[in-house]
Amino acid sequence: AGSTVDVTNAQGSDDAQKTQAEADMTKGDCILVMAPHDGIKAAAIVAEAKANHIPVISYDRLTQSKDLAFYVSFDNVAVGALQGQYIADHYKDFVKSGVGNVAMINGSQTDNNAILFSQGAHSKLDALYSSGVLKNVYEQFTPDWDNPTAQTEMNAALTANANNIQIAYVANDGMAGTVIAALKQQHLNGKVLVTGQDATVAGLQNILLGDQTMTVFKDISLEAQATANLVAAISNGTSTA
Repeated sequence: AGSTVDVTNAQGSDDAQKTQAEADMTKGDCILVMAPHDGIKAAAIVAEAKANHIPVISYDRLTQSKDLAFYVSFDNVAVGALQGQYIADHYKDFVKSGVGNVAMINGSQTDNNAILFSQGAHSKLDALYSSGVLKNVYEQFTPDWDNPTAQTEMNAALTANANNIQIAYVANDGMAGTVIAALKQQHLNGKVLVTGQDATVAGLQNILLGDQTMTVFKDISLEAQATANLVAAISNGTSTA
């Protein structure tokens, strides 16, 4: 009660995010909740906030700064592990004989979440790679989690392997949609295991159509509520534990 919440959206621009944060601090906002577009570049915002004695909560994505006050997110390694475990449990449905070829389409390397998702997936897949059951034939991090770029990457993977790919580890549903588009061009949709994440409407539709095989649901309301509770605790001077 009595608080004012200012909301801005930088639409994927690092410069706009910095300008918006500076405007908020100039206006007198006393706590910043920031979902960084680039976790490294956003450290400059945290530095300015610290100079103004304003705590910063990094929301969902980690801002790479030792001056960050708090970080609220999911267990992102566990999310990647769920994706990798699904492949480990179901690859035999798609690999009918010989070695199964895997293309890995990761998220943006400037988003620490993407690195954690990849770590989690590899924690379940590397043993299968080492044993020779599966082969990692293509792996790329995708700048800005850009869906069209993910399609280009999948096209490259298919071309390099003469369409001989049975599994597409894809970090989220958005990119999975364009990976499926690349598979459709080769009449391979539904014949390749495709992972996803976020349980988006489009992702669920692709699962129902048989083109995507799994997704990971993350209850965003829990993440948002945890952040709101944290803001309230900071404001009230009560424990943030």
